[in-house]
Amino acid sequence: MPQHHGAALTARARARKQQLPRNRKKRDAFDKGVGEIWRYCQKACEDLGVKHRKPLRRCLDAVYLGARIQRRQRKTSAWRAYLAATVKQINGAREVGEAKVNALTVSKTHGDKYRETPAATIQQYIEDLEESRVEKTTGRRVTGGSKVADIRNTFKDVTKALTSLDAQVGIRSVVLMVRSNSEYNQAPLSFFTDEATAAFLPKVYGLDVQDMLTRMEGYSVAGGTLAGMATTYKERVHAAKRELSAKLREALSLVTGNPKIKMQYKTFFRDITLKHHVALRNWPHKILQAPGAMGHSLPAITKLLDLVTSGEVFFEIVDADELEQIIEEQDEMVASGEVLVVSRKPRKDTGQSKRRQLHDDSDESGSDSNQPPPKKAKTSVAVTKTVPSNYKSASQIVDSDIE
Repeated sequence: MPQHHGAALTARARARKQQLPRNRKKRDAFDKGVGEIWRYCQKACEDLGVKHRKPLRRCLDAVYLGARIQRRQRKTSAWRAYLAATVKQINGAREVGEAKVNALTVSKTHGDKYRETPAATIQQYIEDLEESRVEKTTGRRVTGGSKVADIRNTFKDVTKALTSLDAQVGIRSVVLMVRSNSEYNQAPLSFFTDEATAAFLPKVYGLDVQDMLTRMEGYSVAGGTLAGMATTYKERVHAAKRELSAKLREALSLVTGNPKIKMQYKTFFRDITLKHHVALRNWPHKILQAPGAMGHSLPAITKLLDLVTSGEVFFEIVDADELEQIIEEQDEMVASGEVLVVSRKPRKDTGQSKRRQLHDDSDESGSDSNQPPPKKAKTSVAVTKTVPSNYKSASQIVDSDIE
């Protein structure tokens, strides 16, 4: 025999309905008492700070007893689970464009059917409702409104937890939150535990927090690239070039194990391949050029940046046999003129004596007229400057004792 929900449930519902105003009154009285205690504690802390010359925040942190953020675990209501399942069934069976029902409408007409529903079915409804709640809480958001609401609620919980932790142990924290895609509209959010922390970035680094959030949002929406921070086409090209150069330098550093190594483009074969036994694989261009010399085509630079980011273009350590083969290929290309060997430009004074000769004014004919005169030593202005004076010495020195 299936078990049915009868008059016992109705009696419990009436009892809960009668207890609801009393519970609300008790809860309001408790909250009022807590507020009075907090106001009393704050006034006492203010007096304590004045007495001992301590800031109010120091006193509040010293007497704080702790506040745990807890989420109350409520038992899922069988009646709510039944209503949710019934509404889903009724609306699923209706045609497109037909008016849908809600839980309030169903609750007025399905009371008797709920009492006649077997307990096993009700339990299944409860499990389905709990599963849907978990999916709603932790699942992937679909609509823009649900994403924005989830962001704001989570940010509120984070700020509340950090504020509580600050009061318990004393911390300073900064939270910056921006969106990472353009599927919804949400302004950047920021949180600072106190005014001193909020003034840290402007005072120490001279940064405007809102400007930094705007740039951070552009960087995130653009997929984590520096081009997202630029506003004009020229700035985006320069940003993409800088990022490409940084990624190549980072990849070379990881392969060689030398964090201070510098990427050489014109002399890559001499300074990188021969010295470190490193080869660059799958480079799409015939000649290796620095990103700054690749022109101003953003799609071409972006395509090359994607190849480096995905790992299709990479550096690799080669063995001795392969290194010999690379050297032979390089010699053949140099001999055919396909590759020009970059050499250092000679100095203009190559072959001349670097030592300066003393300039002799008495014998100008014997000295080399092409040699420049020696440089004079620089002296301080304070030493060479003469101090004007109105004093004038006497023409004859007279012994004062005779007079």
